[in-house]
Amino acid sequence: PIIYYGTEQGFDGGDDPANREAFWTSGFNTNTNTYKFIQTLTSFRHTLSSSFFNSQQEEKYVLDDLYVYSRGQVVVATTNGGQGHQTGANVPDLPFADNTQLCDLMNSSDCVTVSGGNAQIAINDGEPRVFVPSTSSHWNNNTFTLP
Repeated sequence: PIIYYGTEQGFDGGDDPANREAFWTSGFNTNTNTYKFIQTLTSFRHTLSSSFFNSQQEEKYVLDDLYVYSRGQVVVATTNGGQGHQTGANVPDLPFADNTQLCDLMNSSDCVTVSGGNAQIAINDGEPRVFVPSTSSHWNNNTFTLP
């Protein structure tokens, strides 16, 4: 994924001159949801072993409003629907044993259990989901903590 200049500050971009909003005028707010989301994903990425980077992305499920893929021990679900939109599916062929619990990095109470290689994954309000096994060394008391 690509993060453009100013995404973490909520810059909208647009036509000249708005496509080059001045970064220093944002006050560099580190408390926005977007900033925290990018920070969590970036921190998590730094914890991954080389096996993740050497593994292939595998498409698992596609609808007009849902895209789910796995890469190594990570399952990502995204949508093109925004606020108020809900979608989901019973996603097949996941690379996990039965009864493996997968929890969302951003919401540790959002967990699914793999059964027969499948898991029911839902997206609400257009928010992406990044699932990792709850047995990951970074889970502590149902909270994902980063080094």
